[in-house]
Amino acid sequence: MWRQASRVSMHRHAPVRVVIIEGDVLDRRGMAATLTETGLVRLAGTMAPGDVPADGTWHGVDIVLVRVEDQHVGIDRLSGIPVMERIRRSPTSSRVTVIAVTAHIHSDAVRRRVREAGADCLYARDELGVDGGLLAAVRARRPVPPPRDPEAMYRLGITQRTRVNRAVSYALCQGLFELLTVRADPGRRALIRIRREFNAEARLTAVTSDGRLPDRQQELPSVRQIARFLSWATMPQSEPDVGDECDYDAGPVELEARAVR
Repeated sequence: MWRQASRVSMHRHAPVRVVIIEGDVLDRRGMAATLTETGLVRLAGTMAPGDVPADGTWHGVDIVLVRVEDQHVGIDRLSGIPVMERIRRSPTSSRVTVIAVTAHIHSDAVRRRVREAGADCLYARDELGVDGGLLAAVRARRPVPPPRDPEAMYRLGITQRTRVNRAVSYALCQGLFELLTVRADPGRRALIRIRREFNAEARLTAVTSDGRLPDRQQELPSVRQIARFLSWATMPQSEPDVGDECDYDAGPVELEARAVR
C-alpha cells in the first residue's frame, strides 16, 4: 500500500515533524517508513486512536495524520472524529495542521464531520498510496473539499447551523441508536423529550420524509428524520454515484508527487 518515494529533488524542502494516528499497525508502520526514508520528515510519534491522550501536548509537531474511519469500531464508523476533536481541544494544537485520511473521499458526511472536528485537510487513502503521494500531501496540504451534493444534505435538514458531530455524540451517549431500532410511539413524552434534547445539539431543520419543509410549522425533527440523519452521518458510502466524477482537486498532490519522484 505505502510505496517508497524517491529521494530525488527532496532536499529543497525543510523537514516537518509529523505524528501518525492510525488504528492498523501495519499501515501505521508503512506510513512511517514511507515518510522518514525521504529525509524530509521527522517522525514525532505514531499511535493508535485510543492512545491519543485527552490532555496531549502538541508542541514541536507540525502535522498530525489521522485515519478517519474504522469499519470494525462501534456504531459510528468515523472513529477518527473524536480523535481530531481531542487534538483541537488542546491549546497547544493551534499551529498544528491536521490531515484527515479517508476511504470515503466522496462522502459529504465525511467532509462535513472532519471540517467540524477541526481538520485542515482531507485526502483519499488510495491517493496517498501512489508513488510520492503521502509525502506530497504533507507538503501540499490541500484543504477539505466542499460538499458534493448540498441539496441532498438540505433534504436531511442539515444547514450551516447544524452540528453533526455533537448530534452523533449525543446519540451515542443517550443510546439513541438502540432506541431507534424499537418501534416506539413518537407521541410518548419520553420520546418527545429526547427529540427536543437531540435537536438542541443537532440543530436540524424539520423536513418531511421526502426532504421538503412541512406545510405546517414543525419545531422538532421526526424520529424517522433523526434516523435518516444518523445513518447518513455514521455510515458513509465508499463510492460516488454512478456517472459522478471525482470533484476534488487532486492537482497539487499530483504535481508535488511528480516533483519528488
